[in-house]
Amino acid sequence: MAAVVDWAPDTGAEAVGLWVTRGNDPAERLYRSVGFELTGDFQPLPSDPCQDEVRMRLPGQSGVSRA
Repeated sequence: MAAVVDWAPDTGAEAVGLWVTRGNDPAERLYRSVGFELTGDFQPLPSDPCQDEVRMRLPGQSGVSRA
């Protein structure tokens, strides 16, 4: 994860984003621990549309969002 976060500014990204399955609390805690925030966005989980996933974003980069 650190490698992607360190690399993102070189791409012009304004943020690093990811999707995490709703209810995957350990993953959400991990991402929050390095500064990711919930965006309020959600979508059906592609592999199981009966579940959904929430978007998280690590702000603070410059340029265009790739998240």
